[in-house]
Amino acid sequence: MRDVDFIDPIHGWAVGKYGVILHTSDGGANWSEQFRSVDPTDHLNAVDFINSDEGWAAGESGIILHTTDGGENWTPQTSGSVEALQDIVAM
Repeated sequence: MRDVDFIDPIHGWAVGKYGVILHTSDGGANWSEQFRSVDPTDHLNAVDFINSDEGWAAGESGIILHTTDGGENWTPQTSGSVEALQDIVAM
């Protein structure tokens, strides 16, 4: 995994290689896969949530993913770049 973001002591998300997004709702004791990219080169480098529903993930080739339902669904967004995005800050 390349980045982890917790919005409180028990709810968190982690992102990493192969476009994987994991979620925990028990403080990290257990993790479940919420998303995996169909392109194995879509490595994710950063994740940031502003609340329990809305968050973004970013990574290689300028990929940005957005969720408004706690990670149940992720929608690709256009960054305008093909460079690797190393960090993302949700506002």
